[in-house]
Amino acid sequence: MKNIVIIGVGGMGSGHAFAIASGSGNAVATFGNDRSGGFLHDTNTDHRGKLSLIGVYDIEPARVEWAKEHGFYTYE
Repeated sequence: MKNIVIIGVGGMGSGHAFAIASGSGNAVATFGNDRSGGFLHDTNTDHRGKLSLIGVYDIEPARVEWAKEHGFYTYE
């Protein structure tokens, strides 16, 4: 299994973070202005047993806080 870190958890990065961390196979997410999140549709990109998300990084403080609120380990 490969350990990975996602750099940039804006729209696409946050979708990938959810897909990899949950093992759901859902990589496409859409976010409103409140960044509450929600899956747009099912896209099977099942990474279970292949990838392990060990953390995320973003330069924007608001995105770092969002990641922490969703239980992701964040790097400074």
